[in-house]
Amino acid sequence: MMTLVNMDSPGLVVLPHSPGRSWAGVVLLPRLREKASAYFSVEEVDAAVDTSRISVILREAGRIGTAMLA
Repeated sequence: MMTLVNMDSPGLVVLPHSPGRSWAGVVLLPRLREKASAYFSVEEVDAAVDTSRISVILREAGRIGTAMLA
C-alpha cells in the first residue's frame, strides 16, 4: 500500500489509516531501520504508543524536517 502526499505543506502530519498490524512489519521493520539509518536519524518508539502521543512525536520531529513513524 502507498500514500502520496505533498511534502511542501508546513506542519504536515500523515497518520496511519488503521491501527492494524501485519506480519510484514515483523519481517521488514528491522531491515528498514538498518537501511534508513544510513540516510536518516532513526529513533525507536515504544510499539504500544497511543495515537495522541504519535501526533506529538511527529509534530516535534517535523519541526526539524521530514519525519516518519513506521
